[in-house]
Amino acid sequence: MRKFSFLFFIAAMSLTACKQDFKKGDKGLEYKIISEGSGTKAKYGNFLRMQIRESFTNGKTDTLIFDSRNSTPNIFSIDSMQLPSSYVEIFSQSRKGDSIVFRTALDSLIKHGANIPNKYSQKGYYDMVTFKVLDVFSTKELAINASKADFIVSQKKDSIEKIKQLGIDDNKLKDYFKKN
Repeated sequence: MRKFSFLFFIAAMSLTACKQDFKKGDKGLEYKIISEGSGTKAKYGNFLRMQIRESFTNGKTDTLIFDSRNSTPNIFSIDSMQLPSSYVEIFSQSRKGDSIVFRTALDSLIKHGANIPNKYSQKGYYDMVTFKVLDVFSTKELAINASKADFIVSQKKDSIEKIKQLGIDDNKLKDYFKKN
């Protein structure tokens, strides 16, 4: 019985840890940082290499808008010239391995001039943007080198996929010519 109680306690604690509340930011922006990383925190002037995913959601359904996991990661500088000051403050709290989730009510975005399709402009829909911090660079040179390496990997991946598609297309054409 003790083992069961202990397992139940652990399961309950892990589920409540996943239900971390969003913190409030500017202009209806809500955010949370899911700390899975280690090392030093990013700071003003650092560069973050991140994967980004954006979707519209109402809690029941998600509509994917953008996902960079299928392409090269993005690199951003933590400075007020590229990002609004509230974002700089939030990204400055992250480490390599962390995830940052931004949530904004779509009706709030519409109020500030965003062009959202009518289907999603109903009350209860949110714009959810998730950033996964893959790396933190202290200099621009390190960020540029990482970007170049990501581009080379992406090109190789693209080439392999194109070769596979050529084989598929070739077989379809052969089948068509046999039939006709």
